[in-house]
Amino acid sequence: VRGSYVPQEFPENGILYTSEGGTWSCFEHYFRPPDLESMAKNIVFVVDTTLRDVKLNHTKEALKSFISTYLTERDSFYIQLYGREGTVHAKIAASATVEEKNEAIEFIDRDWERSREANLHAAFLEGLLRAKSNDQQSDGPPSVNIVVFISNSWANEGEQNRKKIVDDIYNYNFLSDGKPVKIFSLGFEDQADMALLNAIAVTNDGVSVSVGGSSYQKQIENFFESEFGDVLLADANVEYSGGFSIAGETPQTFSLLSDGYEVVVRGLLVEPETLDAEDSVLSLQAKTTAVTSDGNMEWQVSAIPQESSLCFQSYAHARIDQLLRLRDMADLIGNDTLKQIANLVEPCLDNYTLAECFEEEATRLALAAGVVAKGITSMVTVDEEGCLNFEGETNICRDGTDWKTEMYLDRYDPIEADSGEEYYEGGYHGGGFSGSSTRGLLSAVLATVLVASSAILLLWIDW
Repeated sequence: VRGSYVPQEFPENGILYTSEGGTWSCFEHYFRPPDLESMAKNIVFVVDTTLRDVKLNHTKEALKSFISTYLTERDSFYIQLYGREGTVHAKIAASATVEEKNEAIEFIDRDWERSREANLHAAFLEGLLRAKSNDQQSDGPPSVNIVVFISNSWANEGEQNRKKIVDDIYNYNFLSDGKPVKIFSLGFEDQADMALLNAIAVTNDGVSVSVGGSSYQKQIENFFESEFGDVLLADANVEYSGGFSIAGETPQTFSLLSDGYEVVVRGLLVEPETLDAEDSVLSLQAKTTAVTSDGNMEWQVSAIPQESSLCFQSYAHARIDQLLRLRDMADLIGNDTLKQIANLVEPCLDNYTLAECFEEEATRLALAAGVVAKGITSMVTVDEEGCLNFEGETNICRDGTDWKTEMYLDRYDPIEADSGEEYYEGGYHGGGFSGSSTRGLLSAVLATVLVASSAILLLWIDW
């Protein structure tokens, strides 16, 4: 695939595109903050003492590099080591002066007492307590409170019920005194409980990543730098207006935004059945609010309509990834919290679990967007008769799927196939389910079926 582009200055208020009138109406919203002064940071590094050898050495080097390079006298930091207990050793710095940073580096260079046990529950809660205490003691311009959790093990000491660990962290972070803390978790993929770290991140508007291979130091340094090295915004939130209803959108809240990164929200547009007045005009608008070093700020932008077949595919990629991540951690998060996070296009029926509903919506969305790789015969087949046609490019059929659900009957006109059975032409609109034939198909294959839209087109043509 070959392409070219002309770089342009990013508008201060962001860019909002809509693609309307086709099978699927959707939007894409990009926002990157203008030149702002970076915010002060209060950081608690919570480090697992089960780390050994290369992992330990690389973690120490990454910590020293970040503290030396990215912390200034406006910032404060705390290093908390955990093992059998939530804190086994600690180093606190009221402010990141040169002297304090040198003392912290000496602390990091010491031989730490190593442990075989990991009390993740106590470590997280004590880290949050310290972060909230630091915030209550700080004066001056707005700052951000951050817990950076580095894990190499499962919870094998103290509270080990993973769902209770997730619930307790969420409740303390959001329901106790003090503003919520931003949580960034990093786990070593061969040892850490990434499902638990992911669930904690999702419920706390945080971020979780896994590191693997052998070059741990560079991966950790990149994570620190990109996520909270130079923080420009905190508690960013995007709201939409203009007459449309928004459905199945990707996340609209962002705990932090660092320099060089942007907010991206995608979703579906649903037009109202009737307008308030005959001359009413639907025009999507976005309002982004956030906390900056200068206080609360607001940016507004109106949509630019465009004709693009890539809007829906772009949305599908982001939405499917979100749904599958939620499916994988559904057992660790309460249903009420999950429903708020996922915002399913259609309500989940009583006889389905939320995990099944996430997978079902992702499956239907993958089929509707055409993001299916050639040769995945366990998932789709192509036939000349009785198939769904997407944008005139290809016919996609689903073996054993009954498309005649209430949702599809309500929203699509049937097309009589030669076989005499009824099929429904149209796009994706969410989760009306009629049976279990579609469940369980995504688990082994969907991670391999999401490919770039241009490559998808070539695959279908070749097919």
